Amino acid sequence: MLRHHIDSEQVTGIDVSVGRMAARVLARPRAGTASCVVAWRDGPPQGRKRPAGSALLDVQGGVLAVARTVWVTIPRPEPAP
Repeated sequence: MLRHHIDSEQVTGIDVSVGRMAARVLARPRAGTASCVVAWRDGPPQGRKRPAGSALLDVQGGVLAVARTVWVTIPRPEPAP
């Protein structure tokens, strides 16, 4: 089952790109088994930077991998009148 939450106020009119990402694989998932990805804010925004964390979990809730990412917002130019 896929569940997600997107704060539309945060993403309207803004593109986002990965600025930096570091990950650690703790255990390899087995092919064909279910898993879950979770993500969270990892601190307040710093200008255009948005720090975040994420993890890959197995069905028992065990951590398979973790990552820290800095997302960078890129404002879209206003359309010409």
